[in-house]
Amino acid sequence: MARVPKGDDGMTILLRAGQHVIEVEDRNLVIYRLRGILDGDDLRAMRRAQAKWMADKDHIVGLVDVTEMEGSTSDARKESMRPDGGTQHRALAYFGSRFAVRVAVELLLRALRIVRASPYPMRFCEDEASARAWLEEQRPELLRRVRGASLGGATLLGSLPDAEEAEARERAAAIDQR
Repeated sequence: MARVPKGDDGMTILLRAGQHVIEVEDRNLVIYRLRGILDGDDLRAMRRAQAKWMADKDHIVGLVDVTEMEGSTSDARKESMRPDGGTQHRALAYFGSRFAVRVAVELLLRALRIVRASPYPMRFCEDEASARAWLEEQRPELLRRVRGASLGGATLLGSLPDAEEAEARERAAAIDQR
């Protein structure tokens, strides 16, 4: 894994794999710039770099720029279905691309949610600005999940959306009645 200190835009480059680049903008924000065809070897290299970078993170948010992506190989699609380790407290926002690539990415996201029962939010956004805005909206929930995990998996009431909180209160009341 070649680590290049800074890219043209001043961001730290974590990895170059083929034409693809992983950049770190701040402690918890990683940007994946996918270009050309994504193959399995490149994706595995990216995942190894990601696992090392995420090792000390309690949460991350990721921007996935597919503006210049042309597609992926079947090996890359198979690899994307495998669990990748690292923190499960994350959110990923995809943006850019031609119509055909966007459709392929959206199908992949749906498959990931079904096959891996993905516990983290993923969304395809129109552009980088809307992707960044959506990721910022996800941070409070990610931090609540991190706090809950640090309590041994307990979830604090008041940290869930209203419907989930009401359901959690009902379950707690039912247990107390027993």
